[in-house]
Amino acid sequence: MDVERRETPQSFEVTEASVQDAERLAQIQAESWIATYPNAEIRLTEEDVRKKFENAEKRIARWRERLEKPAERAQVFVIKEGKRVVGYCAVEKGETENHVDALYLDPSFRGKHAGSTVFRESLAWLGENKPVALEVASYNDRAIDFYKRFGFEDIGDGEPILVIDDKFLPITNMCRPSKQ
Repeated sequence: MDVERRETPQSFEVTEASVQDAERLAQIQAESWIATYPNAEIRLTEEDVRKKFENAEKRIARWRERLEKPAERAQVFVIKEGKRVVGYCAVEKGETENHVDALYLDPSFRGKHAGSTVFRESLAWLGENKPVALEVASYNDRAIDFYKRFGFEDIGDGEPILVIDDKFLPITNMCRPSKQ
């Protein structure tokens, strides 16, 4: 299902991701992690995050594969300013609930409505007939507040994600109930 291309007041455009976007998606994910996840309390340094993302070619190859053979029930939306991809949202339709797999922005576009624009389009694609679940770093208050504005509720701690070596990212599970 194609999303109608439409300009937003901030001159952003949301489209489906293409194979040509693979390198930029890998870059945005790495830059976003570096800007967001280092945290002294959990002993996760910027160097740790950079190390996690040091194999750019492997990450780009995974994106190319995902975008070359898209799953019928999954979609990756990109948000562009002009021709430049500045963020993306990956979502998937499940049997009993839908899922937001990732929402990342070029850090320089935070607070400029790019995230809410691509997220709104992604949620529209998922529909409102099933709950929508996602995971967020438990100390990422900015993201948690963002999701709450879209009707998501904190439903408890999730399984921590191994970042590197013995360092884990603590997770909060969030869910937006269905509207049926």
